[in-house]
Amino acid sequence: MTEVVWDSLNPKFTHKFIIQTEFIEIQSLILEVFDTEENEVYNGVPKINKERLIGQNQIEFNSVVRSFGKKVQIDIIKKDKTKQGHILI
Repeated sequence: MTEVVWDSLNPKFTHKFIIQTEFIEIQSLILEVFDTEENEVYNGVPKINKERLIGQNQIEFNSVVRSFGKKVQIDIIKKDKTKQGHILI
């Protein structure tokens, strides 16, 4: 989970992740984007509600690793298969 960016239609997330993996098998990185409201925070943690899913997509983890030092754009796709926006990794 990343940080929450409140009141922005174009949030900029800056949280960095360190992921340890073994390249024995193909693994996917699943990206999900949710909407939430400030009144949906419990003990400092936003409530994740699948009904508030804005969109999602997945990419093979090795594609991200091979692109080290470059930006990778991943489209965020809504349930109806239309593009909702994108994420830059």
